[in-house]
Amino acid sequence: MCEGMMRVGFFIVERILAGFVGWLTRMLGVLVALAWSPAQADFTIATRNIAWLRNQPLSAADYQRCKSHNRESRAALDERDPARWICRTADHYARLGAIAREVNADVFAFQEVEGEQALARILPAHEYAFYVPDSPWIQRVGFAVRKDRITVRRASAYLPLGAMMGKRSRSGADLEISINGKPPRLLAVHLKSACHARPLTDETRHPRDDGSEVSACIQLGKQVKPLKEWIDAREHEGMHFLILGDFNRRFDGVPETTGPARDQFGRQLGFWRELAEGHRGGLVRLTAGHEQLRSCWGGDPKLPANERAMFIDQIVADHALAERVVPGSVRQFALHDGKITREVRAALRELSDHCPLSVRIR
Repeated sequence: MCEGMMRVGFFIVERILAGFVGWLTRMLGVLVALAWSPAQADFTIATRNIAWLRNQPLSAADYQRCKSHNRESRAALDERDPARWICRTADHYARLGAIAREVNADVFAFQEVEGEQALARILPAHEYAFYVPDSPWIQRVGFAVRKDRITVRRASAYLPLGAMMGKRSRSGADLEISINGKPPRLLAVHLKSACHARPLTDETRHPRDDGSEVSACIQLGKQVKPLKEWIDAREHEGMHFLILGDFNRRFDGVPETTGPARDQFGRQLGFWRELAEGHRGGLVRLTAGHEQLRSCWGGDPKLPANERAMFIDQIVADHALAERVVPGSVRQFALHDGKITREVRAALRELSDHCPLSVRIR
């Protein structure tokens, strides 16, 4: 009987030990998983105006025809003509793809793309998913998202952003994703061009006004309202957000950070202060101070200002998301490291007049 009781006792102890070992193994697995969880990883988010990226590169014959045009004759072509915009062959697309691989972002916000087919020519479709909401004009905004790291919950066009731009309307691209289990919202933008530093009240006409009844600066000023409404909606939802892309506006200096915010009639003079005003959580411009980076077209400080790429790309975040930014991670990718000659400048123009800009987020 004693022997039987001992066997029962050993059996119970064995089961208890086995259960404890199993529990301990599971806990170690959880700890290891936490240690190597994506929650500990950084994610790179980038923006780039890639300058008229069409769905198809030019053939050799179309490239030569494209190069034969000067600015005036090219402007007279139909917008759908292959030679109407930047002259690019398959080799140019390959170089643009090499630049994208160097940036190595988990999320790209692109401006000036025709469609998803264009993005699939510079990024591998088996690694990235592409989202380019339709808009009236072929110069569109969209995203490329790394499939194995980012979950996309929703993608759509934000039409109010382009409503004041007439036939050449550029809507925003609105993307809800999940990063480390948290659902930030991203808005890629390409705002009205040709008012980089003038007061938003400036009524001076510009060729890029495209037949509009109001000047470029007036149109840009009208885009503040739909941006503020988008931000207000995200704050109401309690959702973190990033707004990134080609703002076509310098945010360092007058009238953005210094000088009066409004004129004697109460009209807004600057874009950034008007955009940031009145939001309960506060906005953070992650690119603040970076407009003084050396030219992304080579960084030669001896070059006159009009020969440098103007820093008009911006990344804006809500305050809470800005706290998850890896310090010092805002980076501009130069396209050329040497002296910029006329020939080099012409070659760079066939890639883009903007350089990629990225930031890392925890």
